[in-house]
Amino acid sequence: MSSNVVSIKPDSLEDQEQLEAQLSFLQKASLRLMHRNGTKATLLVLERWKTSDDEIQIVFTPGVVEALGSLEGRELLKAAMNAATA
Repeated sequence: MSSNVVSIKPDSLEDQEQLEAQLSFLQKASLRLMHRNGTKATLLVLERWKTSDDEIQIVFTPGVVEALGSLEGRELLKAAMNAATA
């Protein structure tokens, strides 16, 4: 699995609905970054996401995971929510 792909297993239907609401927001959100060379960039947070029977697969835009740090799953999603702008 690519480093920009994350899978989260919802604990319940309510948890799944909450995660899907966050992902719907992030699908339209962007992240402002500054490269090492000083140039600024704005990236969309997510490329896509999909729900299967037992998990949600999230594909972040390349560069977003690296910018947010070495987080996984729900912590990465939480960091993206905190850093994103609508």
